[in-house]
Amino acid sequence: MNTSLQSEADMLRQRYSIATHPRLPLLLVSDGYLVTALQIPGELNCLSVMKGLVAESTQLLKTLRDLHNVQVIPQTQLELDGKGQCNSCVSP
Repeated sequence: MNTSLQSEADMLRQRYSIATHPRLPLLLVSDGYLVTALQIPGELNCLSVMKGLVAESTQLLKTLRDLHNVQVIPQTQLELDGKGQCNSCVSP
């Protein structure tokens, strides 16, 4: 019997799933044993998610910089060509 068929027959295997509520801003996440309901803020949009990711990434990078005593030289402006490629970036 191959591995996927053995897994399919295993009564104790975990079944992961993620679903959204059709009308409410809820995510339902299950590992096969426990269901967790996550309420999503109503004002959530792509822009707010990206701003949050950038802010969190910036803070983590600052922490790593300070932890490892890395000197950072900021580039004031990146020059992008028509395809979104960086013209002023240094290539390895």
